[in-house]
This record gives sequence, C-alpha cells and structure tokens, in this order.
Amino acid sequence: MGTVDRVQNRAAIDLFAATPHRWAQALFGDLKLGDPRRERRARRIVAAMAAHPLGSIPQAMGSWAAAKATYRFLASDNVWPDAMLGAAGRATARASTGQPVVICVQDTTALSFPRAPAMAGLGPVTNLDVPGLHVHSALAVSPGGQVLGLLGQQVWSRPTGVSTRRMSERQRPRSRRESAKWSRGLLQARGAFADQAKPRLIHVFDREGDITGVFADIGAAGEGAVIRALHDRRVLDEHGAVVHAADMIGAAPVLTHTQIEIRRRDGRPARRAQIEVRAQRLTLAPAERKWKGPAPTLWLVEAREVAPPRGKASLLWRLWSTEPAQTAAQALAVLDLYRLRWKIEEVHLVLKSGCRIEDLRLRSAARVHKALALLTPVAVRVVALRDLSRLSPRALCTRVLTDSEWRALWTQIHGSPPRARTRPPTIGQATLWIGRLGGHLGRRGDGPPGVRTLWRGLRDLAALAALFDTLRQHPP
Repeated sequence: MGTVDRVQNRAAIDLFAATPHRWAQALFGDLKLGDPRRERRARRIVAAMAAHPLGSIPQAMGSWAAAKATYRFLASDNVWPDAMLGAAGRATARASTGQPVVICVQDTTALSFPRAPAMAGLGPVTNLDVPGLHVHSALAVSPGGQVLGLLGQQVWSRPTGVSTRRMSERQRPRSRRESAKWSRGLLQARGAFADQAKPRLIHVFDREGDITGVFADIGAAGEGAVIRALHDRRVLDEHGAVVHAADMIGAAPVLTHTQIEIRRRDGRPARRAQIEVRAQRLTLAPAERKWKGPAPTLWLVEAREVAPPRGKASLLWRLWSTEPAQTAAQALAVLDLYRLRWKIEEVHLVLKSGCRIEDLRLRSAARVHKALALLTPVAVRVVALRDLSRLSPRALCTRVLTDSEWRALWTQIHGSPPRARTRPPTIGQATLWIGRLGGHLGRRGDGPPGVRTLWRGLRDLAALAALFDTLRQHPP
C-alpha cells in the first residue's frame, strides 16, 4: 500500500474507527440547526442508529420516549436535511485532509414505498407506478478503496402521471432535467471542501453520466473523470475526419490481458472474466451547441471479455478518462478507478436492505428526506468499517467497539468472558467475529465478511452487548 493510502487510512480511522457516540460527534460536530437542543438530538439519533443499523426507530432508540422524540425531530420544520448533509460532507473533507487525490463516486437509486401510498410527496419510480423517491448520492473514496464519507445527496420525486419510461429530457429546461443531478453532484463534492485545501477530485460515473456538459464542467474545473461510455461518440481520426469511437478503439492493439471479478447481480452468480484491454487517445467532435471552446481530448479504455461462458453475455466496458492510459499499467489503473463505483452501490444496498429505509412509515417524503440525511451516513459507516478491516486490520477494535461490545463479542466466540488483562482483538479479528454473528462461515475461499453479514452481525452484537451489561450490573 502506498504512502497516500496509509495517510488516508489514518484519517479514515479518526472518523470511522470510533464508537457510534464518538463517530456521531465527529459527523455532526459543526451541525447548525438553529438550536443546540436540535443539534444534540441529531447526534443522539444518528449514534443510536449506528449502534442498531437494522433496527426500526423504536428499536434503535431503545424507549418509546426516545422514539417519540425522534419522530418529532423528523416532523419539525426547523430540521433541514441539507444542513445535516452539509455537516456530513465537511466531516468527509476533514477525513480527507492531506490527500492529494480523492475519488468522487456518484450514483442513483430508487426508494419504493408500495405499502405507503398515502405518504405525501411521493412519485412514480417504476413502470408499474409504484410510489417512491429517487436518491442520488456522492461518495468520497481513497484511490486504495477506503470509503472516506458522504459528500452530498439529492432527493426528488417525479410528478404523478408522468411515465417512468425514458422521458423526453430535451423538452425541459436544463436545470429541471434529471440529468442535472450529475452537475449538482459535482457542486456538492466541491462545496464539501470549501473550507480547506481541496484535493484533486476524480469523478467516477456509470453510463448515465456520459453527458457532454458534464465533461465540459469537469474539464473547466481542472478535475479528473472516469465515465463509462453510453454513446458511441463522434471523434476525429488522424486525418481530422469524423468517425465513431467504437471503430477507433476496436482497431487499437491489445495492451494486456487480465481478469475482472463480475459481481453477483440479479440472481446471476459471481464469476471471473478473462478480458483484453485496449486504450487510445481520442479527440471528441461534439456538436458546437453542446461544447464551447476547443474540442476535448480524452483517453478511451476498453475492457472486452474473451470467450465468455456459454449462455453468458460478454463483459464490455468502454471508459472515457482524463487519466493517461498509454501503458498497460495505466490502463489497468483506469479500470481500477471505475471499479470503485461499486462502493456507492454497496452504500445504497446497506441503506435499503440493512437500514431498511423503505420500511419507514413516515407521513411525507419531506420526513423521509430527513431520515435519509441520518441513515445514509450510517450506511456509509458500515461499508467504511468493512474497508477498515481490510486496509487497517491491525488497529485495536477499541477504536470501533465499546468495552461492553468487544467483551460481549469475545464471550460469544470463546464461550467465556475475557480476563482482566486480556488484550482486545484487532479490527480485523473483531470484524471476522462480527461476520460469524451475521452468518459468515469463515471457510477457506469464503473471503472476508461482506456488508450483508456485517450489518446482521452488528445487529446481534448490539443485543449481546446490552445483555452483557445487564449481567455485569446484576450478576445472577
């Protein structure tokens, strides 16, 4: 691991490798909601949710009085989700202090509330017109793969009665198009670093972000990008003629062969794909109405699977990149940057399946928006703790777990409580044990625990720690 990643890990430990209470203090340390009591309430709520990432609001808060206070907090007109998201973004910037490069990953997910049709402010999210919301998040990640925190988030609903199939975006003003979310995400990412020296930002988007205006915005700011190609863009060949990018990259020589892990998705098992990698530097030829100024020059990196298994679609990535890809090592580095996009998908997975944001029974979309500002950082923390266990496994778990939690975990695993002088386990070892609580078998070849087993294990650990405290205070 390089020097840059070691620095990033130390900064991330300061934010994420802390008990839920200390983490909440760091996350919302400079939160401004117009009243210190509301600010303290926000920190208490997010700490309780971090300690019980699978619990409902009553379960997480521990008592009806605390749950009722939480519902009042979400219903208050004086609680502003943008203020909470802004505080979380500034905490992320502090965790990135001293880093020359930060990867900013954006992606969109849909929240469905089919059992809450009376919730005010929802709109259609599927072709079956299921009511819900759209959520677009921006996440900071180190080049080595450590999640650093949330940079921003946008929440909106589509108008009722509007088809959820591909709508005619060109008929709307640019500022009202859904595609404007990418540009707003850029502004949120930059705004998080407004109070300190900004690192070089490299933005990583999936195909939906392949927009000429987005490239122009990133280029004007002097930032970097790796964006998967959606369009077969027009480019200039060596003679200045307009051709298509797919034809140019298809004729380029193979730089190297490698393997890529294709993740399990939509019921399809994970597999390893053998790919060949090509790269070429191309000058775009966008229409003048879409691009003012000189035509941009970018690298196009292609990863194409060779001999896919029978019945399997061949993997094909074409990535537009500002980062050089002249050599095989550089082209593989671009692929590695794009694969960091999966981090935001994991955060959205934890948010929906772990924190169960779609199970909330709130009265309006505005209240869900506030709950998202509290629960999305909790989901980020789960993924970040998983990353810490892989990148900084030797740090003591007391940075992450309370005394009761690690002792309850030890007791559950060993069948007896630790002795007075027992050294606490490391983050790496504690993560394996938490994974066992969540159903991770730990067999050779299973790999480290994933986010699914971690959030289940954290839920069980909270119950074990509560029981451990009770027995310690009232021994049988």
